[in-house]
Amino acid sequence: MHETAWISIITPTLNCEKTILACVNAVKNQEYKFVEHIIVDGNSTDGTIQKLSADYFNGIIIRGSDTGIYAAINKGILQAKGQVIGILHGDDYYANNQVLNQVMALFQRGKEAVLGDVWYVPHQTGDKIIRKYSTKFWVPNHFKWGIQPPHPGFFLLKKKYLEIGLYKEHYEIAGDFEFLLRGFIKGNWQFYLLNRPLIFMRSGGKSKFSLKNLRVINQECLLACQENNVKIFPGQLLWRYLPKLLGVLLPVLGYFRRFLL
Repeated sequence: MHETAWISIITPTLNCEKTILACVNAVKNQEYKFVEHIIVDGNSTDGTIQKLSADYFNGIIIRGSDTGIYAAINKGILQAKGQVIGILHGDDYYANNQVLNQVMALFQRGKEAVLGDVWYVPHQTGDKIIRKYSTKFWVPNHFKWGIQPPHPGFFLLKKKYLEIGLYKEHYEIAGDFEFLLRGFIKGNWQFYLLNRPLIFMRSGGKSKFSLKNLRVINQECLLACQENNVKIFPGQLLWRYLPKLLGVLLPVLGYFRRFLL
């Protein structure tokens, strides 16, 4: 891959007026300059698009109703001109201005996929870390236990999207689990774990905790395994909550340790 290869960042939005400028600025401020930013908006009604005046945002805006977030991401992928695809949700932002430099350097070394850590922050203030979603010990076999790498910290060659197929739009919450499982297990992607924070993700979102979401996500993860011929029994999926719990406890223990010292 050439050192001036383009990367396309896809941002699905729906009523992100309060956070969209932070997201756009995070992309604009990257030192890597061969970046295309595509915003796919599901007909926001809160002024999200009005925030992006023509003299402020020079990327691509695709507007229209979608069947869900995965349909919006698929629209962006098909529109993208970059050789590499990244996804940055409208509530999220990069950890620093070197993220895309670090990611693209790995693609230039021949990797097909790159994974980095995602740190959760409070939706309103973003002033502390409330969960660390790490890639450090992740391997593809973890899918059998319902454990996936952090999707927002995932980057992939566009040609690999086209080879394996896009996100399945009938999934409500776990379409990223199904897509990553399909790619890493069936596609056998050559990947690199960049064990450092790439994304700050505001808490909340489609997969936020609720009994309904808990039921849906477990049903969809089980369906994803069945569709991809990964043998699993439903109880195995409960292990997916162990890394989540550790990701919450580690920042808390860190703050407590500083208090004691």
